[in-house]
Amino acid sequence: MRLFSESNIKSFKDQIRNVDWLDTYSATDTDTAFDNFECMLTTCFNNCFSVVRLSRKHVRDKKWMTAGIAMSYRAKHRLFKKWMNSHNPNDEQKYKNYRAILKRLTTAAELSYYKEQFDVNANTVKQLRLNLNKTFSCKKPKCHAVITSLTVSGGVVTDTKDICNSLNKYF
Repeated sequence: MRLFSESNIKSFKDQIRNVDWLDTYSATDTDTAFDNFECMLTTCFNNCFSVVRLSRKHVRDKKWMTAGIAMSYRAKHRLFKKWMNSHNPNDEQKYKNYRAILKRLTTAAELSYYKEQFDVNANTVKQLRLNLNKTFSCKKPKCHAVITSLTVSGGVVTDTKDICNSLNKYF
């Protein structure tokens, strides 16, 4: 996976600005010019957006989850632990208030994210379909039907080899 963070994008733009394009401009053959261009662009891209391994913890993150919301969840967990250790009614009230506020915040963030994803005016039909498939993981189920018995000439066949032979004779 490649990380397209603000700092990486800025670094990429800076490297592109500092590339010496003289070889590309001075090439007489278009194939050579394109090869030089592609090589320089790919080198800058790979330097700035290197492939990193995605942690198991990060895989479960929701697309609408921001760094601020993640920090708020950690604060909520700290408040919960404090309440569990002290059994103080004040700590319980602080935790429950924070939990309610965080729930409203995450619901609003999720709603905002999906409104943006499915904005009809901003997206084409194809893009909406792709977003729906991504969101709901709509994939055709692979159906492997297993025939356990088959009626052939008034008799029932249950052996798999006999079922295969009967179907081969029929078709």
